[in-house]
Amino acid sequence: MAALGSIGVLAGCAASGGAAPAPSDEASTAADAAPTAAPTPPDVFAQAAALEAAAEGLSVDPVAQARADGWLDSLPMPDEAVAWDEDPGTAPGLDWASTDWWCAPMAFADRYWAVDGWTVADTHDRLAANVADGLIATGTMPMEHDPALTSGLIGHVPDLASLEGMAIEFAPSDDGIVIHAHAGAFGEATACPTPAPGEGLGGPGQG
Repeated sequence: MAALGSIGVLAGCAASGGAAPAPSDEASTAADAAPTAAPTPPDVFAQAAALEAAAEGLSVDPVAQARADGWLDSLPMPDEAVAWDEDPGTAPGLDWASTDWWCAPMAFADRYWAVDGWTVADTHDRLAANVADGLIATGTMPMEHDPALTSGLIGHVPDLASLEGMAIEFAPSDDGIVIHAHAGAFGEATACPTPAPGEGLGGPGQG
């Protein structure tokens, strides 16, 4: 395509006779006033990777860590819930689940629970109605009670446009439901990618 453009330009200059006339003042003024297109930001995934690489080796912001830990501590769970700091490995539906964060550096915290007797839909609806302190749920419509459901996802965030908060995944196991809450909190140095005009970035628990 570049070669075709070059040919077009040369053909337009192939006038017979003398030199081409100089542009008028009006034409020059119009050209000077023509708006310049804003540069397109780099791909958001490339931006996120660059931010993550730049954050390697940096110490964790203690205020951000306290916020992430506090969200986990305040997440309402029933008294019979059994908590783990690591994946118990009993819910295959969680094997596919992972949370990627757009921004860096951030502070993170994870926790798992198992609740006997809950279904995927029960878990979604309870987490939509019972939210960690200072956060709101990203999905509040009741989930269809389908026994074939193998997993679910919901977010708890400061606001619906936020890129920090908690992504909460859940899946059935032989012991009921296993819930994984992954919290990520911003610190003073956190930076995020800039999407192209008209585009946005999905927050925690929003797929």
